[in-house]
Amino acid sequence: MAFLIFKFLFFPKGIFTNILTFSLILGFFEFIRGLILSGFPWNLFAYSFLENIKIIQITSVVGIYAFNTILITFFSVPSILYLSRKKHEILGFSFVIVIFIFTYLYGSLKINDFRKIESDLLPAEIKILSTNIPIERFYSNLDDEKILIKLINLSNPNSQDDTIFIWPEGVIPNINLRSLKFEYDYLLKKSFSKNHRIILGINDDIFENGEKKFYNSFSIIDNEANLIYQYYKNKLVPFGEFLPLENILSKIGLRSLTNNYQSYSASTERKLFELNEKKTIKMLPLICYEIIYSGKLSDDNDYNIIVNISEDGWFGSSVGPYQHFAHSIFRSIEYGKYTLRSANNGISAIIDPSGAILDMVNIGNEGVISIKEIVNVDKTIFSTYGNKIYFLIILLYIFFIFSFKKIKNE
Repeated sequence: MAFLIFKFLFFPKGIFTNILTFSLILGFFEFIRGLILSGFPWNLFAYSFLENIKIIQITSVVGIYAFNTILITFFSVPSILYLSRKKHEILGFSFVIVIFIFTYLYGSLKINDFRKIESDLLPAEIKILSTNIPIERFYSNLDDEKILIKLINLSNPNSQDDTIFIWPEGVIPNINLRSLKFEYDYLLKKSFSKNHRIILGINDDIFENGEKKFYNSFSIIDNEANLIYQYYKNKLVPFGEFLPLENILSKIGLRSLTNNYQSYSASTERKLFELNEKKTIKMLPLICYEIIYSGKLSDDNDYNIIVNISEDGWFGSSVGPYQHFAHSIFRSIEYGKYTLRSANNGISAIIDPSGAILDMVNIGNEGVISIKEIVNVDKTIFSTYGNKIYFLIILLYIFFIFSFKKIKNE
């Protein structure tokens, strides 16, 4: 669609103008891809700059979609040197290079400033578990109690320490919140103390208007499996967590992949979790691929940690887990927050607001990483205005397109 529209807007005598038009259209369709049919903003061009941490700092100002459009321009503009070396075309080429140099310098200064800020001690240590429990557990009779014991042993709790443990999404497949409380609370009581909190992804089901609904939940429990906080996933994976047109497709044997019953239901609320009265730890919950959506993650930007729990075993041995993890780095930069990621069969990590990986456990490994202090930074421009910034970039592109057309005509 992008190339078809570009064909009709092609300007035969203006190479740089065509580059700007092409970038604007292709970038906009990438934006649309992230919205329609529940949206899937996977593998934007911008993610190719994942390891160039200084350059991608600009996403804290303009966001991933605007940066994506700018990168399409940057990737395309060298063609001017091959196609035309007229004065006004070289001017356009030089303009893009200057913008790119400015982006690099801005990122360097931003990172240097961040490293000068003193860190604050957290009221509790946060431990992130990375596990490697086979995805086949969803379709076999793996012992849930053994999985739970494995998680407890890996957590290695010290009864005297104030600690928050983060466990991956859906790691114990056949347990819901009620069965955890009534069947396995003795294991938690024996291993954890009143100083401990456990974050885990677990199924929950409730009756609403006479109908039983199932939810993929981000829950926080105490050492007796009492519920402290709960978030129901907002963004569900089509065919993975819910079956579109379920009333029709279920009759021919189709069902969602991650459960053996009806589709999950989606919630529309995403409330922050505050650890204590001083509010020194305020968490934003994101389950699995909710981390890939750039824009308005929450109506309340007053938080300092993004917690992302995930099950990456669905990707198998593909490049998928690495691509999924890449999004976490960009979200940390865009919103100026720490991201704590606990993944089963994936990459678990601690990422600071500059996008630097402070610690990680790679795919295929099990382990625990922890954080005891954080650096609190001011809200980013993007976290305040979201994708409104992208539409300003669109207007800026349109202005430059007409400006360079005018220069060409003169």
